[in-house]
Amino acid sequence: RADHGLFLLWLAYMGLLVLASWLLWRSGAWQRLLAADPTRLTLVIVLLFIGCSIWVGRRAWHLGDQRRRGAVAQAREGAPGGGIGAVCGGRTGIGALVSGRGCQRQRR
Repeated sequence: RADHGLFLLWLAYMGLLVLASWLLWRSGAWQRLLAADPTRLTLVIVLLFIGCSIWVGRRAWHLGDQRRRGAVAQAREGAPGGGIGAVCGGRTGIGALVSGRGCQRQRR
């Protein structure tokens, strides 16, 4: 798997959204939508969506970096299950840490 696979998925999704936004702009839909909204709430929502989407992209990139660093640390320790992990109801590894429901972190 790619280290930044999540970021690439986000990038593909954002590419589709940018294409759809461009098509809406070319057809005049954005202009009509903003002209029909005297409160400009639509603009606020769109700007909030853009800001949150950028944050998600940065977060996806950061998670990819964390995954890469974890793989490097795991390779340095030499054990396939080395590093910080968790055991939670039969689940182990990062999935157990992410779920976090009553899980105990442990050093393997």
